[in-house]
Amino acid sequence: MKLLGRAMEKDFWTEVREKECFKQYRENLLADWDSLMAEGDLRALRYSDWKMFFTTGNRTVYERAYSKHRLAMTASALLALIYPEEEKYINYLMDAIYTLCDEYTWCLPAHQPKGDENNNSHIDLCASGMAFYLAEIYTLLEDRLDPLIKSRIRAELDRRVFTPFLTEVPYSWWETGESNWTSVCTGSVASAFMLMKPDVARELIPRFLKSMEGYIRGFSEEESAEFCRLLRKARENIL
Repeated sequence: MKLLGRAMEKDFWTEVREKECFKQYRENLLADWDSLMAEGDLRALRYSDWKMFFTTGNRTVYERAYSKHRLAMTASALLALIYPEEEKYINYLMDAIYTLCDEYTWCLPAHQPKGDENNNSHIDLCASGMAFYLAEIYTLLEDRLDPLIKSRIRAELDRRVFTPFLTEVPYSWWETGESNWTSVCTGSVASAFMLMKPDVARELIPRFLKSMEGYIRGFSEEESAEFCRLLRKARENIL
């Protein structure tokens, strides 16, 4: 599947490294890197921070640490692509992925189903996005990631996203909803399947399209027609 386009070409990343039009982008990434280095090693997310939302309503403390993990992964992955000779970026990326795979759940506390039962494979906006990010990183950097890291990515994607999505039909309220959750979660889950399990993704296309068509039910007739046309075109370009 041609989901990542020119990002699969080494020449593209050479352009990102050398062209003036990407200068600000490079500087922003390097500033993120410096910030991460100044803050020290990544730490595990804490249960007390997770629990805080349910006891006080405070989301900030947990989500700040949660977001740092994701910045560590995305910034180091992009820098590893732009500066492949710098081993520090790919090594830090693998540390970040290892830490992310150790998280209890990729779902935010505010999105977690209520209850005291262990439920660490719920798919929300953030868990679906994480699946897409990891699938992209796996695809773009597969030849440079250690075997254990690749194995963990595959295993965690299966456990946290692919298996729950395939088991529960429809998955949660958002699959048949009409909000941005429907488009974001469906799009991210579909993209992860396309990159990691293309044969399964092809079988799921009717389900994905049904979900996206549900999302645009709230659009005007003209907007709906145009969106459906773009969906069909995207399908032709990707497969």
